[in-house]
Amino acid sequence: MSEFSGSQPDNGVIKERDIDMSHAVTDRRFKCPRWRQTILTQPNRWMRIVGGFYIALGLFNTPLVIQSRLSAQYPDLGVAVDSAAAQALIDTWFMFGLEVLIIGAALLYFSRDAHRHIALAGTVLVLELVRGIVHDVYLLGRDYDPVIYGGWIMIHLVIIITGVFSVRQARRPSSPARGAAWSGEASND
Repeated sequence: MSEFSGSQPDNGVIKERDIDMSHAVTDRRFKCPRWRQTILTQPNRWMRIVGGFYIALGLFNTPLVIQSRLSAQYPDLGVAVDSAAAQALIDTWFMFGLEVLIIGAALLYFSRDAHRHIALAGTVLVLELVRGIVHDVYLLGRDYDPVIYGGWIMIHLVIIITGVFSVRQARRPSSPARGAAWSGEASND
């Protein structure tokens, strides 16, 4: 009997040579140019890029930085930078900055084993959709600057689209034999 003839696995363990993959269906939708594969097909890189962006965004929202850009960002506020209303706005932006800083640090830390911590990427995708796009559309409805918030919507969309591809790739089995075993196509007979 040939080594690749579908013989019984040793000790009940299915080996790649024991699985007939001739009937497997390949997913051609995921073919993309090589330069795009780094982000789209490797969740650890996606988590590192988004984590780095989140850390930069968090550092950009420290109280000193917010205070220096407050009058430029809110020219119609009509209050002094040291007023209670301005301080409340600074405190709110600072809390947002801490939030994205912590999420960014978690993305960087857990990117070492991205496949095991893929739920974190899913959480970031939901936050990008709700806290990002839905909130920016709400702000556009309240007559905020469409150029700025339209740009932020585009950034959120890029993060979401690339993240969905990365999460989908992370949930795929890493080898055809493993995929057949997961889908129940392999048998011990």
